[in-house]
Formats: sequence, structure tokens, C-alpha cells
Amino acid sequence: MKRILILDWDVHHGNVLSDLFYDRKSVLYVSTHDPGLYPYSGDWEQTGAGRGEGYTVNLPLPRGLNDKEFLHIFDFQVRGKGVGVLSSPVRFAATLSGRFIFSIRVSRTA
Repeated sequence: MKRILILDWDVHHGNVLSDLFYDRKSVLYVSTHDPGLYPYSGDWEQTGAGRGEGYTVNLPLPRGLNDKEFLHIFDFQVRGKGVGVLSSPVRFAATLSGRFIFSIRVSRTA
């Protein structure tokens, strides 16, 4: 079975995408967002339901987080999801506060 990683990377929680894949295990949905902005959803505890439990990862992050802090949280919350996400580290070419380029290698587990 192929699995898909959706990385929703901006200041707003992707509540529509989250709802769409909330009960599916074929998609790992990861949202980074500012919890103080609309739509005020995407808490840490919202991790999926039924067969999709654990396949939704919400990262409501505080403002002012630096790259090292972000990577620590991202690695801790995403790498351990059992789908082989991030078989190589995320590499940033610039800071999170400006334009950035990153790459990840997605693999699947048996």
C-alpha cells in the first residue's frame, strides 16, 4: 500500500484537509500552524479517528520558534508515526521566517 504525506505548512490550520483524511490511514496529514489564528482548530490531541488514529499530526506552534526548535518538534512528532516518514533529515536552505527550500525522503514500511 502506498501512503501519502500531506505537509500543510503555513500559519492557519488546514481544517478542511484534516477533516477529509481524519479517519484514513493511507494519508499522513501534518499541519503546522499558529493556534491563535483562524480557524482556531488543530490541537495536539487531534490525531485522527478509527483506522486513521495517529495519521493526523497537528503542530500548533508558538510564534518566534527558531529552526532548531522547529526541527526538534517536527522530528519528535512526525518521525515516530510508523509510516517511515523522513528516512533522511529535513534540510533547510533558509530560515523559517523567510523563503525556504527543504527536502524530505518519504518511504513506506511493510
